[in-house]
Amino acid sequence: MIWVLGLASLLLALTVAPAMPALADDPTIRVPETRLQLVVKQAHIFHDRDWLGSGEVAIHATVLECVSPEPHGVLPCTWGSQDVPDRPYASAGRMFSFSADSGDDVPLNAIVATPKGGIPAKNSSDPEDATFLVSPGRRYAVAFLGLEGDGAGWEQFGVRWDTFVPYLLIDMDYMGTAEMLIDEGNNWGIGSHSLLGSKDYGADFSIDFEIRQPDLPDLTPLHAIPRRLDDGRYVICASAVNRGEAAAGPFSMMLYLDRATIGTYDVVGLAPSEFVDHCFLIDDPTFGTKESATRVVVNPVTGPGGERALGESDFANNIQDETFPAFRALTGQAPAASTAPGIITDPGPAGGTTGPIDLRPTAIRVRGSDASGNNDCDPGANTVTVEVQNRGSAAVGSFTVRLAVDSNPAGEVTVDGLQAGQERQAIFNGVSLKKGSHELTARVDSKSGVAETDEDNNRLRKEIDCKSGG
Repeated sequence: MIWVLGLASLLLALTVAPAMPALADDPTIRVPETRLQLVVKQAHIFHDRDWLGSGEVAIHATVLECVSPEPHGVLPCTWGSQDVPDRPYASAGRMFSFSADSGDDVPLNAIVATPKGGIPAKNSSDPEDATFLVSPGRRYAVAFLGLEGDGAGWEQFGVRWDTFVPYLLIDMDYMGTAEMLIDEGNNWGIGSHSLLGSKDYGADFSIDFEIRQPDLPDLTPLHAIPRRLDDGRYVICASAVNRGEAAAGPFSMMLYLDRATIGTYDVVGLAPSEFVDHCFLIDDPTFGTKESATRVVVNPVTGPGGERALGESDFANNIQDETFPAFRALTGQAPAASTAPGIITDPGPAGGTTGPIDLRPTAIRVRGSDASGNNDCDPGANTVTVEVQNRGSAAVGSFTVRLAVDSNPAGEVTVDGLQAGQERQAIFNGVSLKKGSHELTARVDSKSGVAETDEDNNRLRKEIDCKSGG
């Protein structure tokens, strides 16, 4: 009956994962995580453990979070399935099953993805599920365990996942375990690796794999700006930008006002460097008469296990808080109704005087002379575009924008003016860039000619890499 217990233990562990706190109820939680991919390239079989015919091999691959540096079973650390019940069962897991003879190289070329319940071979095929999360200050074990059976198929179930130790079922041979630890200190193990499956009497297999950081979207809020409609009502216009290297699929943008949920806007998707705006109607007739706190959340947590609609390279920048000072007097008059209100100028402060100005660079884009898209840096002449936003509630006249490459001046352009809440482009043509990595720095109001409410957000840096050319 031991094989029955082994199978039941595996299926229960993979389908009944411990529940996590409902993070969706508290949007203040920020998790500075990094998404990685574990790609298994091939297995080499030194000994198929079968004297007649080919061996029926199963290699169980997993990524487990360590909660203690003490070894546990065949793993080099104690991981969190027992000690930290409010975390998922495994960061990533998959089973590879194949027939092989001694001396065979078996190509696998598959991603070890986030488990979705059931046997590890049944991973989700969604692109964002093809990654797993790692967090600073934590350590993870990447482990591979090999088993060989005689065709009955029990080698697919013969591993106890809490210790990653195999069950010795009928007609099954243990082929060894290969493992390595990854953390910030070794750059999460990013790169190619080959590990030997070790056991007491020699190795039966080796595994070749790669840990990589794939191109993913990175969504972040840009601003939340109050505006007045022509019927006297107010809206808060929020925006989000994709700062990542890959297009973003559908996601949501949420607005909170003084900790109350105002609304959710569904975005169909964003290309790299593309941004979207949406204005949320504020029903409170006293809005603007007192200080208000807003929060914009993009791609929010949607499930008790910390699930989100979209995978990103960084979840730490999905929240932005804004505080609005009182900008109008309480009149006691309700705003008039309108069937088709249109957005007009931003509200000024009480008394009708000019409102504050706040300039900020929001994006830097590079286009090479032979490239058709953005962020295509070429050695030689490039066009650099700096997006500038006025986050204040008053228009600004002309101001300058300066660009530097690796701290060396690369040009300065004049922007004629910018209305409240709007963005404009400062374009630098013919920026010479050599092959290799560079740091671009944009500074708005570079001559300090504009009085702003915040002078500390006028600078933006971007790392680029000109890979092509000579």
